[in-house]
Amino acid sequence: MAWVHTLERAARWSLRRTGVQSRYVGTAHGGIHVYDAQGSGSLPTLVLLHGISSSATSFGRLFGPLREAHRRVLALDALGHGFSDIPKVLHPQVIFAGLHEALGEMLDEPFVLFGNSMGGAMALRYGLEHPERLRGLILSSPAGAYMSEEEMRSFLTQFSMEKKEAAKAFVEKLYHQVPWYGPLLVAALRQQFLRPQIQQFFHAASPDQLFKPEELASLKPPTMLLWGASERLMRPEHLAYFEAHLPESVRFERPERVGHCPHLERPKELARMIASFVSSL
Repeated sequence: MAWVHTLERAARWSLRRTGVQSRYVGTAHGGIHVYDAQGSGSLPTLVLLHGISSSATSFGRLFGPLREAHRRVLALDALGHGFSDIPKVLHPQVIFAGLHEALGEMLDEPFVLFGNSMGGAMALRYGLEHPERLRGLILSSPAGAYMSEEEMRSFLTQFSMEKKEAAKAFVEKLYHQVPWYGPLLVAALRQQFLRPQIQQFFHAASPDQLFKPEELASLKPPTMLLWGASERLMRPEHLAYFEAHLPESVRFERPERVGHCPHLERPKELARMIASFVSSL
């Protein structure tokens, strides 16, 4: 796994060369690493939250176009991910508590919050609990649609990476079109998902952490939900659940040629969609 850390350190070095700061914010559960960049645009501060077993470095290609539109762009490594500290137990509530504390420490004015996958669930939870802190909310293939215990266990089997074939299938679901370096991704994902703290996260997951209809209906911040036309990791019924229970004011977008992570496949197009939505607020 050393080579994965080497690549992340190289990516951090590259971001620093463009003026992106790399710093830490202390929380009760450990230090959270943050990429913090001043922008040249007029749009409000934008915060980015990544998915399970990913990191803030995955947003690297987004920083350039986002900084042109926004005053400030931040991307946080969740606890147990990237360069952030690893807590004793990596529970979804611990991750959220760390993010909540870090955001309160760094920002004293309303901001726009973007979250992908697990980060989308964390962003949605934040929007439900602290609507007054947000100018807008952008959810990209968010996790958290309600499932029964049996449905949840079935869904989580695709995150089991004991076998190389399972990791290969996961990568194929992740993208609209798997990039040329797909075999490297397979090896990296297996290493990342088999880490003890990530296994802890999945063992701690339960339906009572998912969003109930009445919770979704109470969402107040202006919201855009992105669901790639080639999304195969999350299930169609999850999108249907959000469409059925989120307020009618929520804007749903189905970008073409995009799978689970638009920031990896089409970062410039994603940056334009974000800027268009935020400009309309």
